[in-house]
Parts: sequence; structure tokens; C-alpha cells
Amino acid sequence: MKKWGCFLMLIGLMVLLGACASFPHKIPPEPRNGGPSSPAFLPEGTGRFQVPRESKKKPSRPLCQPCQFASARLVALGKKNIQLGNYDRGITLLERSLSLDGYNAHAYYYLAMAWFKKGDFDRALTFSKKTEIFSGRDRQTLKKVFALESRIYQRMGQPKEARRCRRKGAQTP
Repeated sequence: MKKWGCFLMLIGLMVLLGACASFPHKIPPEPRNGGPSSPAFLPEGTGRFQVPRESKKKPSRPLCQPCQFASARLVALGKKNIQLGNYDRGITLLERSLSLDGYNAHAYYYLAMAWFKKGDFDRALTFSKKTEIFSGRDRQTLKKVFALESRIYQRMGQPKEARRCRRKGAQTP
């Protein structure tokens, strides 16, 4: 019975340490004057917080270089599996890559490519649109994704949309 108790305690400790390792280690600093908890944000007599309007900027990309490195490695492995025809394995690796770095445009692109090659054009189109969003100003990636979207629309029987995507790709500076 003691063996089971030690074993369960060891499992519990491993789960606890694993959960602690997945949380970010930086704690944001306390707000100073003008922050949400300062009196400037409490309208007189209401007792409620007045939330400041947020800007329309895109969320900044978190700086976690080990995560980005691991994500890039998984993208490379996923790309290799897709090239070898192992689409399911490639998709699994690319999805793990996105769990580490959700802003990785290359992971979205190769997921779109894998779903296109598997014949699921709706999913391929979804991931190619996400690639378009996260690639920012990367002209090379944008040209590749517009070419892929053109092929997807062509296979879906929408030649008008395919031409529009080809034009967008040609107009990308």
C-alpha cells in the first residue's frame, strides 16, 4: 500500500511541476497612476471601473525564443512529412507547432498545403487565410499563399476567385 501512495504522490508532483512549467514566468508590474485600479478610473458615486478604450493595433507577438525555435523545428519536420506524403503526421506536427507559437505563418501555410493535398479544400482555404493574416509584410510568403489560394479556388470550381487571387499575388510588391 505504501508503494501505491508513493507512486501516486510522485505522479501528482510531476503533474504539478508540468503545469507550473507551462505558465509564463514574468509577472506584469502593478499599474501606477492612471492604471485601472487608480482612483482616476473610478467615476464618482458609481463604484465601478471605467475601462479605457483599447487601441486597434494587432496584439504584439510574444517574445519566447525557445518556443519559436521549437515551433520552427516542428514546422520543418511537418513540411518534410508533407513532402514525403505523410499528411496526417505532418498535420499533427504543424498543429503542435502552432500550440507553441500561434503566430507562425509558415505553420499555417504548410497546414493549408497538407489539407489541400488531402482534398479538404475548405480547411485548406481557412489555413491559407490565416497565413495571409500572420505573414504581415513577408512578400515571399504572401505570393506563395496567393498562388495556393488560386489553386484551391480552381479545384473548388470557382475560377473567378482563382483569378482574383492570382492578381493579388502578381500585385504583391
